[in-house]
Amino acid sequence: MSVVLFAIAGFNFLFLTFFIWYYKSRLDASYYLFSFFLLGKGLTLISNVVFSLDANHVPSQLINVAIILNSMLFFYAPFIYFFSLEICKGFSYKSINYLHFLPFVVFLILNVSQVVIGSMDTNSNLFQTVSFLKNKFTYFYFAQVIGYSVLSYKLLIDTEKKDSKFKASFKWFKALIFVFIVVWSLFLVSSISFELQQLKVSKYSEILGIISLIVLSNTTLFALLKNPQLFYNNLTLKMGSVENNEVITKENYKKLCDIVLENGLFRQADLKVSDLSTQMGVSTRNVSGLIKTYHDGNFYDFINSFRIEEAKKMLADENNDMTILSILYESGFNSKSVFNTTFKKVVGITPSHFREKNLELQFYNNS
Repeated sequence: MSVVLFAIAGFNFLFLTFFIWYYKSRLDASYYLFSFFLLGKGLTLISNVVFSLDANHVPSQLINVAIILNSMLFFYAPFIYFFSLEICKGFSYKSINYLHFLPFVVFLILNVSQVVIGSMDTNSNLFQTVSFLKNKFTYFYFAQVIGYSVLSYKLLIDTEKKDSKFKASFKWFKALIFVFIVVWSLFLVSSISFELQQLKVSKYSEILGIISLIVLSNTTLFALLKNPQLFYNNLTLKMGSVENNEVITKENYKKLCDIVLENGLFRQADLKVSDLSTQMGVSTRNVSGLIKTYHDGNFYDFINSFRIEEAKKMLADENNDMTILSILYESGFNSKSVFNTTFKKVVGITPSHFREKNLELQFYNNS
């Protein structure tokens, strides 16, 4: 049963990884960071599939590959923290402290050493020593992954307290990290129970942990499909062809703009085409047709144009002491990287530069 569960969970994580990589140019850059977490976890689960098989019927070469892949056990935890930093504070690849990956490097060296030495003599003292060190080092895994998950969860909580908009946009990720903590705790119980010869408790804890991972990976996929605006930077939805009819008119486009502006709908980070459709009382196809015909862009370009105008007003207000992070959430964006990219594309300069220029201009006008 464990083999099947490991395989399903591993496939789900790898599927999400390659999905993100395939659409990399259209996705928010922060999700590229998240993909390395998914990759590491997926490869680790695949290695567990091999370890769960009968060793007498598995080629030694495949087992050696699985041992190397299992090094990813210490690879993925930092990326969930990097992703949290990106969506909460902004993150620069140049600021990465590579000490985060020291446990991964050590574990990789131990695994490679075990494979190389084991291919020569599995009975040697050197092989036994390396295997002993590797098994003991594995216990550090739980401290690492639970530690990064708790740090990420705390970061999300602190950001929520500063801005309620963030809570609405990333509640799925907060739930995801909480389940991660539960999963790793179950695997920790399984490991300790195994050492204490409590085999039934160990087995049940392991199965519950794997099932939770499957639920977790599918929940992430569901979040992506249900709310693509959380993941995409410049997604063009395929709404089908739009027939020319009396709904696709300049007057109805103006009505659509008025509805978005007067009701402040653009401030909703999870706003969808169907929401505008409900407000106007027309089909989603016709709403998309209005946007495509008169805005010359997709749904997210249309909504982001209102968000940028709102952000510009707040940034230009000398009496507004809100941080740029608060302004981007207040105006309806849910990611700092998306906000910066979109703002510079529309306005021509970064939000911080725009604020500085306006404050300088107001200072000279008032002096």
